[in-house]
Amino acid sequence: MTLLQLTTAVQTELDRRNLKSPKTRGNALKKVAEFIAIQASEHSVNGHIVLPSDKNMLKKNYECHKGAVLNGAESSVINEIYNQYQLLKMKS
Repeated sequence: MTLLQLTTAVQTELDRRNLKSPKTRGNALKKVAEFIAIQASEHSVNGHIVLPSDKNMLKKNYECHKGAVLNGAESSVINEIYNQYQLLKMKS
């Protein structure tokens, strides 16, 4: 799956939920997706996303990139990225 497919699946799931502040999660998704794109050499094989097996590793790498502790929206988005990543892997 591509990063676009993954972020589309995550955004669809976030839109489906009755979130108090959906824009906050959408912004967090955009920032995390940009980070994954920047790290394409580590998270991509032939244009397909390959995430670390441990989501906490991605969270730590993103924290280092950001230079601050993750906020709740970013942590939640990374969790959902992993949920959708697993679902999409099972479908393919």
